Amino acid sequence: MTLTPEQVINKTFQPTKFREGYDQEEVDLFLDEVVTELRRLHKENDELTQKLREAGVDPESDSVSTVGVSNAEAPTQNATSKNSTSNGEGSSDSVAALNVESDSSSDLKTENLNSEIHPTEEQVPTAAEGATTSETAQASDSTNAGSAQGGQSESAASAAAVIAMAQRLHDDYVSQGESEKARLIEEGQTTAQSLLSDAEAKRSSILASLEESKTNLESDVETLRTFESKYRRELKSYLEGKLTDLENSPRVEPTDSK
Repeated sequence: MTLTPEQVINKTFQPTKFREGYDQEEVDLFLDEVVTELRRLHKENDELTQKLREAGVDPESDSVSTVGVSNAEAPTQNATSKNSTSNGEGSSDSVAALNVESDSSSDLKTENLNSEIHPTEEQVPTAAEGATTSETAQASDSTNAGSAQGGQSESAASAAAVIAMAQRLHDDYVSQGESEKARLIEEGQTTAQSLLSDAEAKRSSILASLEESKTNLESDVETLRTFESKYRRELKSYLEGKLTDLENSPRVEPTDSK
């Protein structure tokens, strides 16, 4: 995909349900897309730089300032420049040959000389046009090189913007992660302290209740022992009294009932 700084700025992630922050998988996928786009931009930048060097243009030159040319136009315009230069050289050679021929055949008839001069006059403007075309082609090459350098600068600026945005997102996510980590640690410590306090309070309450129950049971046991001892004494006294009464009572003789 083609990634732009606006897409990086406007990118949103699905909030998580059970904790603060964004879904880690979505963030990782988005950063993978950012890395892919950065690698593509760097590769395109290197290719443009290589083409400029092959064209004989220094990528660091300040004279390169025009923006917006396609990479496919450079070979065609270079070929046009070469053809124009060849035409200019051919025309210059024709003029030189005609001059030599004119010097060597000065004794010929005027009509023959005129017939040779007329073609020469036709070829001289052609040579001038060829030179002009060559200069135009050279200027076009310079403009194309400037355009390529401008495209390279634009790509570099776009890559720098994407890198800065990715770094800012990374810093934000790290900051959020650290804040979430500190919050969770503090929350865990608070919860642990609360649970520990509750457990201590419950333990103290249970021990106090058991101690109270023990005291009550011991008191009940002591009461029962006292009651037992008293009951034994009273029962013994009662039985002894009955035995004494029985011994002191007069003996009853059986009567004869006839």
